[in-house]
Amino acid sequence: MKEDDIALLLRFTEKTATHAWKYLHQAHTATRLLNSDWMQQLLAFDGEEQGNDVIATSLNNIGGVYNAIGNYDKALEYYQKALTIQYRVFDVDEKHVEEQGNGFIATSLNNIGGVYLEKMGIILKTLNQKVKGNPICPFCTSQNKYKKCCTQGKRSNIAKQCKEQALKYIKQSRSIHHRVGLVHRIPNQDQAIHYLSSILI
Repeated sequence: MKEDDIALLLRFTEKTATHAWKYLHQAHTATRLLNSDWMQQLLAFDGEEQGNDVIATSLNNIGGVYNAIGNYDKALEYYQKALTIQYRVFDVDEKHVEEQGNGFIATSLNNIGGVYLEKMGIILKTLNQKVKGNPICPFCTSQNKYKKCCTQGKRSNIAKQCKEQALKYIKQSRSIHHRVGLVHRIPNQDQAIHYLSSILI
């Protein structure tokens, strides 16, 4: 499949899923569309070698739909796919992203940081919840028994990892925004960084 064909199909899927979620509030419809066999076949291309900035934008928007319906792992998957394409398209070395990145890359980094921030917040709300017995884990969708899944210690470790990742990505995004002059986005990022830095896990 050609890049232009992929871009067109992704745009259609992105718009349909976004419409289902934003305007119809049908999370189920949006999720079914994004999880369809057709969608999975469409996305079975190598982001390292294929894809352009239009495809990256669509992948970012699909990640936004997953984020909105609370499927954070899927949101991260699509945001990361978009970022991988952007690094290649804009010829940016990931190790020097703060010096080489542009506004598009800063947005992707901020999106990823935001997902980790939300995941951390949800986990922190459950840290003091005690579970009796060994039911199906109430903290995730794995269907595993609780004692082999999201125990309090594991949740605490995951929250720490999410905090570290959120700080990393949001700081990178902020640095790029400052360098390229997108200063209107910095105050919200400063608030997020201050909040994350103040949390003791």
